[in-house]
Amino acid sequence: METSGTGKVLTAALAGALVGATLGILFAPDKGSRTRRKLMDSAEDMRDDMKEKIKDELDALRGKIEELEGMAEDMINGVKDRVKSKVDDVADNVKDQVRSKADHIMKNHN
Repeated sequence: METSGTGKVLTAALAGALVGATLGILFAPDKGSRTRRKLMDSAEDMRDDMKEKIKDELDALRGKIEELEGMAEDMINGVKDRVKSKVDDVADNVKDQVRSKADHIMKNHN
């Protein structure tokens, strides 16, 4: 799947924040259990942020899909209208030709 420019920036920003938070916690003078807890909290925060960003991207994508569906429907309806108009024109032309031929035949047989 192709990632949008915004998606790439968000991913890079989140990855950078995660690396920075992890390094900050690892180099802070705390007990191991407290450091692990901070790492877990940081990871959970990042997970929640990432979920929110993915949800936002999916919502935007859904909006684009709905917009494209509307455009496609409009195009299809436009084509249908043009085809119907052409068919009506051809039908009218054929009717006129048949009437003309019929009139010609009727005049020649009298």
